[in-house]
Amino acid sequence: SEAVAEYERGLGLTPDEPNLLNSLGVSYGHLGQMDKAMSYFERALDAAPEDFMAHYNLGYALMGQGRLSEARQRLEASLALEANHADTIFQLARLAQGEGRLAEALDLFSRAAEIPECRPAVHRHLGEALAASGRLSEAEDAFHKAVKVNPNDAAALASLAEMYLHREANLEIVISLTRKALE
Repeated sequence: SEAVAEYERGLGLTPDEPNLLNSLGVSYGHLGQMDKAMSYFERALDAAPEDFMAHYNLGYALMGQGRLSEARQRLEASLALEANHADTIFQLARLAQGEGRLAEALDLFSRAAEIPECRPAVHRHLGEALAASGRLSEAEDAFHKAVKVNPNDAAALASLAEMYLHREANLEIVISLTRKALE
């Protein structure tokens, strides 16, 4: 709320400043006021159509509202402007995975995982996509990496435990991973 007040005060001085508009949109998004957030992202795009973050933020907000086709368009526009933005690639991969475009999802998750600034969860999602495509050894490696970068990733721990269980690995390891996931 305090950030919103400061950004609005800044807009009083420079009403078309894309960074302020974008930041205000993010702030409203964190407050759960998505309609306001999206209107500020749209204003940021009106002020600066080449602002990849405004495209990304609007795309991410649209994903949250289930408007997936519009979200994909915005995320693709963001990626066209900033080809190595890890979060944009990650969100496009999530969309592809959710829509059953597994090969595309694998390509995008793999690409995002190569970028040092990628979200730790990218490795878990990559593991899930690899497992769904039957590439179990690679999936296990991805889940290991997910747990390495985030030891508290419950979903990655549980997936790793499940993979160990199915290949009849040491049951104590399976139980240990399952307990850690539950914690």
